[in-house]
Amino acid sequence: MAVPRYSSGDVSPVPLGRNLEFPVSGRIAKNRFLKSPMAEVLATWSPKHVYERGIPTDELVELYRRWGEGKNNWGGIITGNIDTN
Repeated sequence: MAVPRYSSGDVSPVPLGRNLEFPVSGRIAKNRFLKSPMAEVLATWSPKHVYERGIPTDELVELYRRWGEGKNNWGGIITGNIDTN
């Protein structure tokens, strides 16, 4: 059985490229695109030593650097799976 769809008119994507101000912090995101959290699985892991777990690797640093570079990058990046012990 087909699920009914709701119709809508054309909508301009222009607002997505506008700055987004966060009133409490006063910070401004340069657009409204958001990279949601995910498990990158690029930090260190040790089954025996807790203090050797979760250290960012060069690959993880490079990944977030690339996500944040350039004119048309993400306006906000939520980091993924940050554990604390």
